Amino acid sequence: MTAVLASSRPARLRVRGPRWGPPIWIGCLLLPACLGPQPQASGDSGSARGAGGLLYESQEALVLWRPELDPPRALASLEGVGLDGLSWAPTLDRFAYASNREGPWRLYVGTEDGRHRRLERSRDDFIVDVAWSPDGRYIAYQVDGFEIGADWVMVVSPDGEERRRLTPELGCDSYPSWSPDGRELAVAAMVAQEIQSQHDVIWVERQAELEVIDVETGARRRLTSLGLEVEELAWSPDGAWIAFQAAGELFVVSPQGGAARRLASGLAGHGVPAWSPDSQRIVFLARALDESGEPAQRRDDWVVLTLGAGARRFRGAAHIWGFGWTPDGARVYRVEGQRLLVVDPLTGDEELLVSELDDSSASAWR
Repeated sequence: MTAVLASSRPARLRVRGPRWGPPIWIGCLLLPACLGPQPQASGDSGSARGAGGLLYESQEALVLWRPELDPPRALASLEGVGLDGLSWAPTLDRFAYASNREGPWRLYVGTEDGRHRRLERSRDDFIVDVAWSPDGRYIAYQVDGFEIGADWVMVVSPDGEERRRLTPELGCDSYPSWSPDGRELAVAAMVAQEIQSQHDVIWVERQAELEVIDVETGARRRLTSLGLEVEELAWSPDGAWIAFQAAGELFVVSPQGGAARRLASGLAGHGVPAWSPDSQRIVFLARALDESGEPAQRRDDWVVLTLGAGARRFRGAAHIWGFGWTPDGARVYRVEGQRLLVVDPLTGDEELLVSELDDSSASAWR
C-alpha cells in the first residue's frame, strides 16, 4: 500500500465526524487603528429579519440556541451522518450547511422551524467552508476533492437556480472568504505543487498564495507572493484587511495590495481566524507547547495578544469544537466538549451558558 502525505491540509477547526486535532491555544489579537416543506427560495431582499442565535452540531442533531430557547431547539436529525460549514444568511432568517444526510454530500438551506431545502449535490466529494455572502445573493462553498490538488470553489444562488464554478478547470482553490460587500471572494490559490516519492510514500509540497476573485467577472488579482502555503482566510468586517495563516504564522494584507504584515509568529497557528465585529481584534487558534517546546497534551490555552502590550495567557481545557465572537463583540464564545461558554477576552472570566451538550464540531453565532 502506498501512503500519501499532503502538507497542504493541516487540521482545520471544522471536523468531519468524531475527529479532533492536536491541542491548541486560542489567541486574541487587538489590531491597531491603522427535508419536509422547503423554505422560501427568494433572495434576501425584502425578507423578514430573523432572530439568529447559535447554531451548533451535536452527535445526533443540528441545534439552535438563544437565551429565550430553553431547552435549545433541534432543527434536524444528524444521527449517523455528518455536517459541515454552518453559515447564517445576513437576514438571520435562514442558514446554509453541508451534510451527507441523504447519502452524497449536498448543500442545504434551513430555517429554525425545521424546513430544509436541498440546493446542490457534489458527487461523492466533501462540501466544506460554506459561506453566505453579506449581500445575500450567493452561497459560496468549497468542494474538497479526494484527489490531490482537486479542490474548487463554487457559488450558488439561495434558490439554487444559478450556480457557477469560480476555480479554473485545472486550478485549485480553498478557504473562500467574502468581502463585506459580497462582490469578491478571497481564496487560497495553489500556484505550485511538488510530488516526491520514496519507499512507497508520496510527499506533496504545495505553494498557495492569496488571490481575490470578482464573483461576477471571474477576474483575479494576487495579493501575496510569500512562497509559502497561505490558508485559513478571513476578510475583516470593515473590508480593510484579510487575515490568513501561513507556515503557522498569522498575517494580514490589504485587499488593495501591498506587503503582508506578520502579526504573530512562533505559535504554530491554525484554524480560520475570527474577526470581532468592529474589525479591531482577531481570535485564532495556535497549538499549545509544553516547556520542551513540544505540543502539549490535553490542554488548550487562551493567549491574549495586544500590540504594544505583550501577551496574556489563560489556561483552558481540551476539546474546543467551535469558537468566535458574540454578536455584540464584547466576548468570545467557545463550544468546549459538552459546554457552551462565553469568555471576556481581557480578563479570561468565563460564563457557562449551556451544559450537557453532545460534543460539537460545527457552530455559527449571529
